[in-house]
Amino acid sequence: MELNSQQRDTIKKLKRLGIAALAGLVTASCANMGAGPQGGYKDQAAPKYVSSTPTPNQSNYNSKKITITFDEYVQLNDAYGQVIVSPPQKNPISISSLGKKVTVELEDSLIPDRTYIVDFGNSIVDNNESNPLNDYYISFSTGNAIDSFVVSGKIIDAQTLAPVKGVYVGAYESAADSAFRKSTMDYVAKTNANGIFKIRGLKEKQYNIYALQDANSNFKFDDKSESIAVLGTPVKTSRIERTKFDTVYKDSTVIDTIKARKIGVFKPDSLVLRLFKEIKHQQYFKNATWKEKEQIVLNFVNEKKQLPTITPLNFKNKDWYRVATGVTYDTLTYWITDTLVAQMDTIRFAIDYEKTDSMERFVPKRDTIQLYAKKWKRDKKYKGPEFEIKRVVDIYAKPTLKWKSPVKELTKQQVKVQEKADSVWVDIEFDIQQVANEPKNYEIDMQFSSEKLYRVRIDSGMVKDLSGFANKERLESQFKYKKKSDYSNLDLNIKNVQTPAFAELLNANEVVLRTVPVNGNKVRFENLDPSDYFVRLTEDANNDGKWTTGDYDKKVEPENTYYYPSKITLRANWDREEDWDIKAKRQAEQRPAGLTSKDKKK
Repeated sequence: MELNSQQRDTIKKLKRLGIAALAGLVTASCANMGAGPQGGYKDQAAPKYVSSTPTPNQSNYNSKKITITFDEYVQLNDAYGQVIVSPPQKNPISISSLGKKVTVELEDSLIPDRTYIVDFGNSIVDNNESNPLNDYYISFSTGNAIDSFVVSGKIIDAQTLAPVKGVYVGAYESAADSAFRKSTMDYVAKTNANGIFKIRGLKEKQYNIYALQDANSNFKFDDKSESIAVLGTPVKTSRIERTKFDTVYKDSTVIDTIKARKIGVFKPDSLVLRLFKEIKHQQYFKNATWKEKEQIVLNFVNEKKQLPTITPLNFKNKDWYRVATGVTYDTLTYWITDTLVAQMDTIRFAIDYEKTDSMERFVPKRDTIQLYAKKWKRDKKYKGPEFEIKRVVDIYAKPTLKWKSPVKELTKQQVKVQEKADSVWVDIEFDIQQVANEPKNYEIDMQFSSEKLYRVRIDSGMVKDLSGFANKERLESQFKYKKKSDYSNLDLNIKNVQTPAFAELLNANEVVLRTVPVNGNKVRFENLDPSDYFVRLTEDANNDGKWTTGDYDKKVEPENTYYYPSKITLRANWDREEDWDIKAKRQAEQRPAGLTSKDKKK
């Protein structure tokens, strides 16, 4: 039994008074009510439409005010985030709720002979339980007829294939490429949480479809910070009839009748657009800090991954530092190797680098940096340089000494590497070298066996930090290598791939763990730790070894990506081989369950 309006209002009034038992008397036989947390009845029904001005699909309506009445008290949830009007409005709309009514007022002048759609999404909810009225919209026309054609589909991230919420999807009647940049969308919709969109109120004609994460709310692509998607070919709206069969049962198991009825289906209804952001060329200096006595940090946005040229201004030594760049070159750490410079009260130097101007051109730039020393304090318990080393080393890696801060020098004459043989430590041959762009780390190159135990030993007084303090005590750490049986291997036989291409091994947080090229339609990941993995493949059109985004003006689409359809579980000492047709599913359906979206992490 479904509650009528009076019954529902009575229940909600009783709930507000806390009289759950009396409310139960009113609805004892109603199948539409569920038990609440206190044993009472919970309203699970969404608000129902009663009346409106204009009426649904009313023609020749030329008022800017829309009022809708429901069968119960309602409120609005995220109205300005969800409600959208098509054609898009240049001026903000006014939307409010009072009692059982929702009112929308438009500020723009109405366009003659145009169908308007006011799409509320899921923003209308009942007053007490917040049950949403899902996907609700109302339409009216300023002309003699309602345009009722619909185009629908899905917006996905071009690289991750994850559905994208809150994106405007627009239809243009103009076929000109410039329309997307210079004109507001003629018709518009917004994607829901699943990336689904429906552009309603269209005529039976041809349209160009675009998607836009609109940064400035003007419904056109005029800012490189905006993500976009482009459907490369125009679409023609159409309507076809299909037969739908409704089954009527005598009881829960016996069919009474099957009734056939005709329904209209609007096409196209399964478009897929891949959302991407163009490269915005940016390079500039942000700031500088003197963090520690021997450590200066310069922060950049550094697209070209360039090191600036540094010119001392109040000291003469040009070889006064070692620099750690990191992978991105955005944070440059300069370790001061000249003790006289480190002891100065003020350091002044100039940096010469390239900076992007307003036209995204790289132009020379010089900045003068002046930094002031703090009262540096050394821990009284400081014992000189110390290092860390992983106790268990992967067989494809090198043991790495990671010092807490750089040391003046480290050669094989200062270090002993030994293996344990019959309870005796024996010196072995090795080489040692500093890791590129990371002056704190040194790698050991050696022959090894997974069956043996190794140690690194540095006697006291052998290593000095940048200030000249030597290690007071012997430094020592043991390590061993993993065994081949600790790992697993993964082989993929790939079908329908266009090469060049590469595959990425991902964890559940979509962090890239390995990247290997596709070789003869095959991919092999070796020496993997037992775990759960996901695999993404990129067709590397420009063969640069990384995923490349699109460019609207050059009509370049972002490079295609594909996902292996499920999680891959690997166990130790076990190889796994899988066949993978990357086009067995549409891209919009490929993203596997269990993979965390990058958008959520952002």
